[in-house]
Amino acid sequence: MRNQFELDESIIYLNNGTHSIVPRKILTAITSYQKEYERNPTQGLMNAWGRLWDVQKKVGKFLNARPEDLFFRPNVTEALNAIILGVDLPAGSEILAADLEYGAIVNQCRYRAERDGLKFRQYTLKNLGSGRSEGEVFETVVRELKPETSLLLLSHVVTANGLKPPIKKIAKHCRERGVLLVADGAHSTGAMPVDFGDLADVDFYAGNFHKWMMGPKGTGFGWVHERNQDKMSLVSAGWTTFEKPKPFELFGGGSRFAEKLFFSACRDFAPFFALGDLVDCWTTDWNPETIHARIRELQKFCIAEVERELGWKLLSPQDERLRGPLVSFALPESWAAQGYSLMTELLEKDKLQLSFAPYGEPVGKSFCVRFSPHVYNTEEEITTAMKVLRKRVDRTRVTGA
Repeated sequence: MRNQFELDESIIYLNNGTHSIVPRKILTAITSYQKEYERNPTQGLMNAWGRLWDVQKKVGKFLNARPEDLFFRPNVTEALNAIILGVDLPAGSEILAADLEYGAIVNQCRYRAERDGLKFRQYTLKNLGSGRSEGEVFETVVRELKPETSLLLLSHVVTANGLKPPIKKIAKHCRERGVLLVADGAHSTGAMPVDFGDLADVDFYAGNFHKWMMGPKGTGFGWVHERNQDKMSLVSAGWTTFEKPKPFELFGGGSRFAEKLFFSACRDFAPFFALGDLVDCWTTDWNPETIHARIRELQKFCIAEVERELGWKLLSPQDERLRGPLVSFALPESWAAQGYSLMTELLEKDKLQLSFAPYGEPVGKSFCVRFSPHVYNTEEEITTAMKVLRKRVDRTRVTGA
């Protein structure tokens, strides 16, 4: 598939967990939709609502979700804002999240608690170690649920170390306890099957298309199970909040939930129109199982190369059933505090694009390194990346810097 992408051969790009590279075919589609729109922007705007609903139906079919249960947003953070800040929660109840949850989403939980006089608490998953079992992860999460816990934030794949909790089992337990489960699916769609028919006990979910699914930048989605839609209060309002004016009649299929959560203002719609083309790629041009298998294959190769060349401690689960598409390692002590500055230096001096994720205490002061290869990467690139890092390790030992 490598020849389907506009790649910069001067760099090694191993940070698809932040943004993947968009296929040439999707870039062409985005540009085509933008040009088409600009020929008559007024009519383009009037036509946008029906076109977006057609795309939402296509995306819903791909995710095995009713289109009226979905809503588009530019990214998972904005989708989770609508959910976490909008879901009705009992007065004085508790929002619960692990210490490995993504910082921006943790801040949403903190803000919601502060705004409404709720409690916010974090528990630790960080200390489980890479040898954890599914049972250990399950027990660690569910034993933290208290009688006052009303909402649990849980990543489908943890961004810091790739942990993939047994979300279906945890969701079932949460439903039995009357706890709402909000799933952060930023790193799932495109890297593994996401089937909302199979996630029936999950209450709320949000994901990105511009990571592992290789979609247009600024495209994400939220999903709210039908049973919970009357528990959602709006955090923003617009044209479709109370009724649906005529220009928007082609969107929503009669669902008031879909209409109220809908984009009802001017914007660049081209990336969202192109999601239809992206789904066509995944269902017609590509084999999802082959893509998922290739991601796994490259990940295993990456783990083996790190162990052979660098000997760094694996922070991701050893059990593949608990490991998502990205993999993380502890950095040498002299590197762990550098974080984003080291990431920039590696790109500028060594033409290597990696991600350094916060990992450790105090928050934001210690970092791990994260590798997230995708289908257009090669084993040769990974081997070269390890040699670059090996040279830096050797130089650090000599110079101490």
